[in-house]
Amino acid sequence: MRHVIGIDAGGSKTLALLVTEAGEVVARKLEGGANPRSVGHEQAADNVRRAIQPLLEGRAVAAICLGAAGNARPADREFFEATLRAAAGSEVVLQVLNDAQIALAAGTRDRPAMVAIAGTGSLVYGERADGSEVRCGGYGAVLGDTPGRYAMGLQALHHAASVLDGVKPCGPLSDAILESVSADSVPSLVDRVHGWPPNVVAIAALASLVGDTAVRDPAAEAIERTACDELRAQVAHVAAKIRGDAPLPIIVFGGAFDAVPPLLEAVREGGLLTGPCRVGQPVLEPAHGAALLALEALKAIHKAR
Repeated sequence: MRHVIGIDAGGSKTLALLVTEAGEVVARKLEGGANPRSVGHEQAADNVRRAIQPLLEGRAVAAICLGAAGNARPADREFFEATLRAAAGSEVVLQVLNDAQIALAAGTRDRPAMVAIAGTGSLVYGERADGSEVRCGGYGAVLGDTPGRYAMGLQALHHAASVLDGVKPCGPLSDAILESVSADSVPSLVDRVHGWPPNVVAIAALASLVGDTAVRDPAAEAIERTACDELRAQVAHVAAKIRGDAPLPIIVFGGAFDAVPPLLEAVREGGLLTGPCRVGQPVLEPAHGAALLALEALKAIHKAR
């Protein structure tokens, strides 16, 4: 029996699934993040290799589909294609897509449809009935994805630094941040978090403290409100450009929705600004969506022959 591998290469973790031609998951491997802009190219390649190597051993893998943030950039696609080709060999069919494409495939096969991702970073992506694409966000750590966990964690650290300087009053958010990173002065805070590349995973984890303190701290509420406003606007922008007559499916995915729950309502509001919509969680894991796209690629090749 032939198999395919679907890979969700995120900023915080990489999940690879081995899937049969019938769509059944038979093995899985979890490794660290594989966003080269977050962890560096060497670490990203190593984590991808570690994720797929056990799944390749002793099995006939015909296709691999990898989804990762930033794969609209040619250099990123080339990097992942080279990494996969070196690990899997020359006969395997490869697809390298962005993380939104595999998340949407995991959520629904209806079109038009869209997905709002708010994880370490964020991206809103939609496909029209004819398959054409519209996207918004996905700017990365330097420009900032406001609804993402990394951006919210970074804003919380900025606030804590201002509190230590005496510019802003202390409160539940700054107390929680400083306790979490074990800092009691600006120099100690800088020592804990400053570095290049930054510790994206650790900074993104601080977003949960924003969500935990938002009802008690105006600083946390302001960070949360800014993230919700940005995500709402992005959802409305994409929804308006892709929707048809039927209620528009909007899939939501990512840890920011757990860390800051009001983000979910922001997605709903953004969709409703343009017409009826159906907001829901993906039925499958994004890595499983990647595997289904790999199976579709194999079927297309078979038909062409």
